[in-house]
Amino acid sequence: MQRPRGAPISINHETPEAIVSRNNGGDAAVVSTTFAEVLHEHDEWDVTLYWSLDKALCELAVKYKSEAMPKKLIRDIMQVYNYVHGRLCWHRMHSDASSIKGFSDDDCFAWAERVSFVFTAALCGQDVPNDKFEHVNPLL
Repeated sequence: MQRPRGAPISINHETPEAIVSRNNGGDAAVVSTTFAEVLHEHDEWDVTLYWSLDKALCELAVKYKSEAMPKKLIRDIMQVYNYVHGRLCWHRMHSDASSIKGFSDDDCFAWAERVSFVFTAALCGQDVPNDKFEHVNPLL
């Protein structure tokens, strides 16, 4: 799914920390659509917005490879991961009313693999082998 037409996105002028924070509902003063917001409000997996978040997480993995990550950032990463991973799980539970528009079971498995790896890499300072996954981030 793509982001709604006309929805603002700012990839180039934000720090990776700000992108993650906004996906966790941070900085309400910034008027911008996030991946997590579109997933929550519209049940859509916006690939463009996901790649922005994914890229931010990969940049954080490099930045914090040898220095301590701030606790607030760790919390933000974990809360976004818990929500996104939860939505992927709930989509597979046919008894749950939650679903992601246009997603098949295969989509869930492929995205869950990348999501789990990239969020873990951000927290652990690991490199992300972009081409290892079915879905390859074009921003990397």
